[in-house]
Amino acid sequence: YNDNGNTKVKAKIYNDSDISLEKKTAKAKEIIKNLNATLPKYKYIDFFDVIEVPLEKTTTQKAKRYGINVQ
Repeated sequence: YNDNGNTKVKAKIYNDSDISLEKKTAKAKEIIKNLNATLPKYKYIDFFDVIEVPLEKTTTQKAKRYGINVQ
């Protein structure tokens, strides 16, 4: 994601459990905060979305970097 020349990292988190969206979001914020503390600034996760639909995958079960996953 590019914001006026500044590259930003955005993560998508799939909620595959019965945990509520609020709890999943709070847990994701905590995990991302801890992860960002170990990463260089240019790799920080700046934004994230908790999604209800699994990411589209390739035949080798890797998340596609194009198509509906990019939206």
